[in-house]
Amino acid sequence: MAPASPNNLSAAATIILLIVVILLATSEPVAVAGQTCRHLSGNYKGICAYNLSCSLVCTDESTENTDGSCYLLRCWCYTKCPSDQIVAAAASAPMIQP
Repeated sequence: MAPASPNNLSAAATIILLIVVILLATSEPVAVAGQTCRHLSGNYKGICAYNLSCSLVCTDESTENTDGSCYLLRCWCYTKCPSDQIVAAAASAPMIQP
């Protein structure tokens, strides 16, 4: 069997790197449970590709929003969870917390 050509190795490395970048870009941000809730931005328009622009829209949207980030091409705003939502989330399957 002949050794792999440098072009094939380079193409394979590029594909692997692209997959890693896509996975990192679409992974859900990690937050400490019970402290941060998220909701879709009501003011962000279009495809969300830049966390900074999403964050700026979210913080301008409401004084309760602490940050914002892109996830699955949509802008999600982060707020501190109300204490009643934390208790309710523990008892039900659908959760707002990331």
